[in-house]
Amino acid sequence: VTHSPGPDDVPRRIQGKPSMACRWEEASNEWIDSLKFVEDTGYGRDRSGVWPTWTVRAERRRITDEKLQRIVRHVVPQVRDLPPCLVELNLANNDIRDAGVSQMCDALRHANVQLHILRLQRNRIQCQGAEALSRFVSRSRVPLEELHLSHNLISFTEALQLIRSACRREDYAMKRKPLWLRLERQQVRWTDFERSEELQMERVREIVTNMTDELLHNAPPDLEVNGPLLCLVRRTGRCSARYCEHQHKSGPFVHLPYLWQQGSRYISGPDVNTRPEDVPLPPALCVPVVAALRRPRPWQKSAPQVIFENEEMQVINKPPYWNCRWTRSVEDRKEDREWITHDRRSWEQIIGSNQPEYLDLYIARRFQDEMTLAWRDRPDDGAGFLHRLDCQTSGLMIRGKNPESFDALKKQFFMQKVKKGYLCLAHGQIESDGPFRIDAKLSYSRENEETTVVATGGEHAETFVMPLAHAYWGHQTYTFCAVRIVSGRTHQIRKHLEYLGHPLVADRKYNPLGARDKEWCPRLFLHAYEVWINELGTEHRFVAPLALDLRVALQKLQVAENLCEPGRLREVPTTGLIDQVLTDELMDLKSSTQTFDYF
Repeated sequence: VTHSPGPDDVPRRIQGKPSMACRWEEASNEWIDSLKFVEDTGYGRDRSGVWPTWTVRAERRRITDEKLQRIVRHVVPQVRDLPPCLVELNLANNDIRDAGVSQMCDALRHANVQLHILRLQRNRIQCQGAEALSRFVSRSRVPLEELHLSHNLISFTEALQLIRSACRREDYAMKRKPLWLRLERQQVRWTDFERSEELQMERVREIVTNMTDELLHNAPPDLEVNGPLLCLVRRTGRCSARYCEHQHKSGPFVHLPYLWQQGSRYISGPDVNTRPEDVPLPPALCVPVVAALRRPRPWQKSAPQVIFENEEMQVINKPPYWNCRWTRSVEDRKEDREWITHDRRSWEQIIGSNQPEYLDLYIARRFQDEMTLAWRDRPDDGAGFLHRLDCQTSGLMIRGKNPESFDALKKQFFMQKVKKGYLCLAHGQIESDGPFRIDAKLSYSRENEETTVVATGGEHAETFVMPLAHAYWGHQTYTFCAVRIVSGRTHQIRKHLEYLGHPLVADRKYNPLGARDKEWCPRLFLHAYEVWINELGTEHRFVAPLALDLRVALQKLQVAENLCEPGRLREVPTTGLIDQVLTDELMDLKSSTQTFDYF
């Protein structure tokens, strides 16, 4: 059976990127008769131990309702012969509809099949199929551990009924084993979900609160509930107290990851398995897609500016909303090279796309040097860039223009001889009489795209922070800081300050209140302000003034206390520059000259 995407995979729509053909085969009767359970040993979702899992994989096979019944009749007798284990049935990416799901649930329930994981994402399940799954969840012999139903046609009402059915089953509370229920990205519009993701998240929290109150009111008297019934999981495969905003004493009944991702922006049009001869989805589902793709965004992407250039290197002031992620998995890099060959856009069209684009793609179209010409064959070099910035972070970036200068400058970064300074705005009031040092190891997970502070293992990360001023907006207090990083780890500044209890403004990944900051700050308040680098024996010092949108946001605050000498921050709101004496002091700091231990 060909490999299919995992449950977290979603269709990526990048302008200029052609649609990749789905690799699937027809599920013939001979193939169905050869289906059997395959053992796959791995960790359970709660990471409590290693459990053998016996799986039937039938994804991407154009399975219809009729073929589904033949598969069920064939695999049900095999379950009785299996040893104690987790049983998984993978039917993702097919053409299964309500009738097939109803008959399958009845057959599994009557045969007393001990099914633990059921994957039905990317099918065409609607109301009746959701009702059948609700009955199966509440009446099956053993409680389901995972039910994947994303990218179907389930309405808002039926989704709530599914959640209620799971919560009313006492097994999820008594066994302390919650149900992992995926219901995001339904291909029908949900009421009150045609808004921004932040407002959608608030809507989901309201729904979860109301449903929790309802379920607690109807709970049996002898049922002990020591924690929330429903848990919203954000950007992580396991329950996290920080994202769930509570400590689970006994565990929730149901996990609902990514439930807020609903609405026309997530409707991907015809199913990915639709053949050319198939009938397309109803026009009512396709019209909102076109409207959503044409809807202008609240921001406009600007072109990167070259502030210095010679024969060896180029220094660029990167605006926000440019991606710098070129060092990914081998499969992604191969896929990038494939769609880039079909991307015929000019650099002017890339700027005007009104969506985030890859910075190295723009550089390869805009400039002609040895590194840009060799970019397709050397995607790991990122068109000569020596370091990265997050998509919403603005500021200075340096790139080598030929392989010799690229390797020489990259060696300086590796030996930590390049000094990089940033300006940021953090939540809370950082109390300090001067600069302080943060020395905490970091570990980055490519699966969750998150950085965590670890006691053992991980990579060394050292950050110097100089608080410049305290300010407030409404009842919230903030600290304007200059920061220097010695090492260059992913999300280093964002995670180090969040670890101290002072996350950055508008940081939706590490700040639970980041959505509220968008009321007055349009993006992550982080700017790469200054870089010191040696190029062929010549010392260079480059400065990029604070970006205009961040200056406008800074002007909305009222300064409560200036921690610097008078006049050194006077020009920040107008020119975006701070006194050079402050940056000189910050850049000259060393580990041995730490003012005091903040910890």
